[in-house]
Amino acid sequence: MLAVFIDSAAKLCKWCGSVKPRTEFRSNRTYRDKLNGRCKKCQSKRDAEHYRKNKEHILKQTDGGYLARRYGITLERYDKMFSDRGGLCDICKRCQPEKRLAVDHCHKTGQIRGLLCQHCNMAIGQFDDDTDRLIAAANYLKGFYNATQATDDC
Repeated sequence: MLAVFIDSAAKLCKWCGSVKPRTEFRSNRTYRDKLNGRCKKCQSKRDAEHYRKNKEHILKQTDGGYLARRYGITLERYDKMFSDRGGLCDICKRCQPEKRLAVDHCHKTGQIRGLLCQHCNMAIGQFDDDTDRLIAAANYLKGFYNATQATDDC
């Protein structure tokens, strides 16, 4: 067996076999030297590979736990709400297949109002859920379009 001496400022990555500065390794208290056995670059590749192979399982675990903690609903209830809407946002009625719809809720009571795309959810959040401000914004836009006969493409 060939022994390789590595100074205390460096570490050997067990994946790529490169000797790298200790700053290139994430901390991991289970290792004797308190550093992960893979360098950050190799660990990131491994994490991405693991996520690709186990994406469905990971999403069910993380989304289900988050939905339960945050909104008190199961992933099954979310999926039912999603399918009842045909995967469309409750406001704009558009579909964003690459992203999940956000669970919209009243910040005062915690009651779930519906499912929104990211744009609509952020928009009503920017108005602090104030219906008077939202109506005023809609009237402002309608006034502009009516006065100028502008199209939606302006």
